[in-house]
Amino acid sequence: MKFEEFVSGSYKQQYQYKSFQPAPISAAVTGKIAVRNWQPTQAEIPREASA
Repeated sequence: MKFEEFVSGSYKQQYQYKSFQPAPISAAVTGKIAVRNWQPTQAEIPREASA
């Protein structure tokens, strides 16, 4: 894979991520989805960095 293709692909992924991000936030703010009692799953909890 060429470097230019890699950079182009990463910009494309970043754009797609940013386009999907506002939808869940908007839904939570407007009350379309319930987030009041939400708890992260074990996989979502970040691990402490070990030195």
